[in-house]
Amino acid sequence: MDWLNEITRLLGIAITVVFAVGLALVALWSTYRFRAVGKQRARLSSGIRAARRPFKSIEAERQKRERKLDRAVRAFVGAGQKERQRAVPAEDLKQHGAERVRWTALKEAGYRTLADLAGVSARRLAAVKGVGDTTAERIAAAARDALAALQSEPPRLPDADLEAPCAPEAAAGAFSLILFGDALGEDYPRIWKNLAELEVEWRTLSPELSFRRWLLSIFSKKRIESATERGAELALAVDTVVLAPSFSELGARLKGARKTRAPKKSALPRMAASRYAELCAVLEQAFARLGLAEPEEGRGVRGGLPTKIAERVELFPLDVRELRLTLRGYQAFGAKYLLEQRRTILGDEMGLGKTIEALAAMAHLHGEENGAHFFVIAPAGLLWNWQREIEKFVPFDAFVVHGDEAESSLAAWRDSGGAAITTYATLRNLEEEELILPGEDRIELLVADEAHYLKNPKALRTIAARKLIESARRVALMSGTPLENHPEEFVSLIRMVQTDVVAKLEREGVSAESRADAHSFHHLVAGVYLRRNQREVLSELPERLEVEEWVDLDGEGERQAYAAQVRDSDFMGMRRATSVTGTALAPSKLERMEQLFLDHRESGRKVIVFSFFLQVLELVAARFDAIGTISGSVSPKDRMALVDRFNRAEGHAVITIQIDAGGTGLNLQAASAVVLMEPQLKPTTEAQAIARAHRMGQTERVIVHRMLARGTIDERLSQMLADKTELFDAYARESATNSASQKARERSVLQALVDEERRALSV
Repeated sequence: MDWLNEITRLLGIAITVVFAVGLALVALWSTYRFRAVGKQRARLSSGIRAARRPFKSIEAERQKRERKLDRAVRAFVGAGQKERQRAVPAEDLKQHGAERVRWTALKEAGYRTLADLAGVSARRLAAVKGVGDTTAERIAAAARDALAALQSEPPRLPDADLEAPCAPEAAAGAFSLILFGDALGEDYPRIWKNLAELEVEWRTLSPELSFRRWLLSIFSKKRIESATERGAELALAVDTVVLAPSFSELGARLKGARKTRAPKKSALPRMAASRYAELCAVLEQAFARLGLAEPEEGRGVRGGLPTKIAERVELFPLDVRELRLTLRGYQAFGAKYLLEQRRTILGDEMGLGKTIEALAAMAHLHGEENGAHFFVIAPAGLLWNWQREIEKFVPFDAFVVHGDEAESSLAAWRDSGGAAITTYATLRNLEEEELILPGEDRIELLVADEAHYLKNPKALRTIAARKLIESARRVALMSGTPLENHPEEFVSLIRMVQTDVVAKLEREGVSAESRADAHSFHHLVAGVYLRRNQREVLSELPERLEVEEWVDLDGEGERQAYAAQVRDSDFMGMRRATSVTGTALAPSKLERMEQLFLDHRESGRKVIVFSFFLQVLELVAARFDAIGTISGSVSPKDRMALVDRFNRAEGHAVITIQIDAGGTGLNLQAASAVVLMEPQLKPTTEAQAIARAHRMGQTERVIVHRMLARGTIDERLSQMLADKTELFDAYARESATNSASQKARERSVLQALVDEERRALSV
């Protein structure tokens, strides 16, 4: 029994040792928890968890809304498939191998379209009088092939009118998500990003502050001290985020966001028209999420880039959490291209949103470095468009370097970062040293809009721009003019951003002018040039894109002519004076129109120009060689003759129409661009005019340009239209009667507008 006693003794010793070690570890653990390292780790862990709590709730609510949207999208896509099946006559199955079929017998049996044949077995078809077993098999197989072909097509996005089956429900689900994001506030992405970065740092630091590392600190005391210092810095950073007013408001904002609902069904089309790009972007994401469409469809999004470059661009980790809109797939690819390729020419067709792509790239760079500097050069007519887009979509300031305040704006931009915006003419007059940033700071992204302004390498503005381009880290020259139309000018632009590409062209002996060299030319410039067309990337054509073209009254003559009408309290004179100075078109609007019409000529678009004023239309018609002018004095027969000439014209053509005379009843779907020379007094007047082009039968995306002069009655009218103020509703609301009280209310509104303008000009 000695061996049993020995085992018992040894077992007792082992238990005692284990117990003693356990007690020692508990004592050490308690010591660790009460020491600075343990306290710091516990504090950081609980702080990170507390900070994540509201975000978990936000993401749960977002996922709930996404699930609801997904159900609506499935119903919309299914309904769309059914509609497309109903549009295919049964006879079309001949194309899928269904030959020698008695189609009359099938129709009499109720099988008139592909939808009627969906899921019908060959046995059931064979029961139709005059249809044998073999023929029934052929019909069933052809129907399956046709259905598979339809289902392989990507789903179509709804038109802005949302008249397609289940489209309102899908739009309601999308706007529920969009409005939820709006309610969370513009600083939510920034807070979320900051916290995500802190979490990454915490995951790295946490093992360094662990109990095991503390125990081993006897061998590596410096390491634990370093980790403790980093922990103190991280704790301060977490407190900075969590204790900020914007973070403390998140809970209240989440409550408000949960209450947001999609617009009522009757208001959905209006909401869809005003935020159509966002609607399409959210629906496209849902299509991809549900596996109904690829996230980046076809070569259209890639603009024909070589596979190697396109794949590298797609892998770029674009971060647009600070961008206050949802990008379309092709826009995200464009932004990645600008960032990955660094010095580029963005040649997307007008209307695809080159400005948005540039802002997305800026938002990414701003996220990497708060206070980053950006620089935009644009024609004078686009200055204020850039300012408004920056203020609307990105979280940094815009500084307009133009006019009397150019120097002070430039100094403010140098000090604080953000985007400086100037004109080609102003850039020419700026001192080079004023544009050089202090220390090692450089312009992160320089954008030259309408870059064909730089086509002449000897021009002063080109020389000034080239110096700035050379100093910038990234460059995006933007122009919607296809490279094939002006090859020499295009090569000049390439030389400004990547001289080695031009050298490669010369070394390979490839010419932009030669059709035989076209493929090689495109391949060699792929790293610097990206162009997509509307048809390639917008599956939902036709879409309506509305653009506000803001200009400033140009020169004393234009401003004085307008002020004279204000002094006379002449409301109609004020409206006309924003477009006409004396007996000529106002230079400010004319300059912008010339830029627009250049693009439309290059793209072969037909353009309708609407105005209330006949004088404006006659001047536009003379300047842009219009086919004719439709006014109240033109007979119905002559109107139709003009419309026919316009519709039959090859390529680019212009027609001018007095909006009250030709804003309804005309079919001008051959046009894909509409210009409104001044704001109208009723939203319905503008909508009916636009509908002359944006209507059934339209196969092109319709671009609507609203010509607007800043600091004039144009601005007041457009603001009233946008805000739907009570004053404007009283005037614009359609009335079934033309009563004296209605006219009195209209006069009251007009007088209020005139009085506001007089006060603004102090006359």
